[in-house]
Amino acid sequence: MKRRIELWGMAGLIVSGCWMILALAIPLWEQPVLWNLARVTCPIMPISMAFHFAVKWYWVSVSNVIAYVLIGLMVETLRQSRNRFQAAQR
Repeated sequence: MKRRIELWGMAGLIVSGCWMILALAIPLWEQPVLWNLARVTCPIMPISMAFHFAVKWYWVSVSNVIAYVLIGLMVETLRQSRNRFQAAQR
């Protein structure tokens, strides 16, 4: 389970890295589909927009890794408990 949670964190780092590279290439706020997708996959973006504060690129990566690790922890815990429940019913 620890390995899977680490993979969730790596996925968060990759997602934030891809958005940073894409943001350097094209202005995301002019593309409504990309902007909405970035807001969904990077949890600090809507928070920073709502409270009107800038976030450095490294804090975006750190917050994204933390968010994905927490999501992964919830998913893997539910998955593990589902497997235990199915094994108990047999």
